[in-house]
Amino acid sequence: MPDLLVRSFAPLLLAFQSCFTQPSFHSFWALTCARIPCSGRRSLTRIIQSAQLTEFKHYCSFHRFFSQARWKLDDLGHRVFQLLLPFCAEVLVGAVDDTLARKSGRHIWGAGIHHHPLRSTQSRPFFASGHNWVVFSLHVSFAFAPQKTWALPILVRLYRKRKNSKLAPGRGGKLERKQIGQATDQQYRTRPQLAVEMIQLVAGWAGQRKKSQRLPNPEQMAQDRRRDVKQFLGFEDPQNRVPQATQRTAPLIFYIYDLAILWYAQSGHRLARQSTLQRLWYQRKTTVSFEDILRTLRQATWHEKIFSAPRLDAHTRKILQPLMEWAKAAA
Repeated sequence: MPDLLVRSFAPLLLAFQSCFTQPSFHSFWALTCARIPCSGRRSLTRIIQSAQLTEFKHYCSFHRFFSQARWKLDDLGHRVFQLLLPFCAEVLVGAVDDTLARKSGRHIWGAGIHHHPLRSTQSRPFFASGHNWVVFSLHVSFAFAPQKTWALPILVRLYRKRKNSKLAPGRGGKLERKQIGQATDQQYRTRPQLAVEMIQLVAGWAGQRKKSQRLPNPEQMAQDRRRDVKQFLGFEDPQNRVPQATQRTAPLIFYIYDLAILWYAQSGHRLARQSTLQRLWYQRKTTVSFEDILRTLRQATWHEKIFSAPRLDAHTRKILQPLMEWAKAAA
């Protein structure tokens, strides 16, 4: 399997081995490791190209991993849930919210016109085309930032609008259906129904539960307009047209986000001082952001790949050190 990340990340990936067949697990390993160091637009083809994964497998194998391979997304969510339990309090706190991944294109499966809550105002609602994902997140506080609570996604459902039998004018005035992948009457489920389904599934994983105080409503919880998964891992970048690939590609990015934070909680926080950018004009920062976690993971990977070579002499190490400082700013 390609050696693309720091070795301390490997145990987290190995925890998912039972969720896949051996060929699929190799693809999962490669794609997870390749997405984290990738910068810019993170479409599947660009990730394959930037990490040179074609030296490991044919590029069609990675497309088939999402569109045809036999694995279940909920099994990955269950495994993430098990990895998070040691960091959780006695009373588990979860939240359900929906998020919009903007998409454009006439052949994007499952896309629709949805309300965009972060760009809308009370006087002027805003709508955008894309996928509407209903996400169940577990709220966890870690020792490296006890004053901060992280919402870590463990279950994801795609909300699909009800199928409309009416035709609308398309190109050249020809009547056609504007969207594909809409739900039939038997398939259709509202967002609350999807939320209940995920809550019941997590309740079965958790066993005996305790009820806590009521959480803030979704509008109060969404005051921060920046989304880490969208901003740093390219959640909106995949452009799938196949149903199964559409329902797998973007949700897998949520789990990569979880694994990066778990790695930092287990071992990465010890390396934080080496990867921290010294900003003399910004001295009031007291909490760790996901950008800091991602920078630490990339920095640790580069440092291990470059300086772990036994034949690397002291003079070469001295030459390479400024390069590492430059890479730290670019991470």
